[in-house]
Amino acid sequence: MYTKSTFGMATELSIAVPLVLFERFARIIASGPMPSVSGDAEISRMFTEKVRAFTDSWFAMTSAVIRANQGLAASFLKPFTMTTLSDMQDVGMNVFRKGLAPYHRAATSNVVRLANYR
Repeated sequence: MYTKSTFGMATELSIAVPLVLFERFARIIASGPMPSVSGDAEISRMFTEKVRAFTDSWFAMTSAVIRANQGLAASFLKPFTMTTLSDMQDVGMNVFRKGLAPYHRAATSNVVRLANYR
């Protein structure tokens, strides 16, 4: 399975988020003071997507930290092993990547969905 690099996900996210924000704000402004049923559904979807992305991110990062701590604890049982700075950076980037993935998935799918809506 192909996984995007952390830099690739961050770059795509930095492009996708403004596009989604612009499209959603444009729809909210166009709907006026009384949003339509589809406008209400989009606002509701926006809220639930954010909550889900946050909880998925939090769970993924927590799981990655727990696995990293287990690996660190197991390394103490092996003689003459030393965790290097590079290993710690890899663990930190893995935690960041796991936390970024749910936001990346939600934002990039929204760009496609909202672009196809018109």
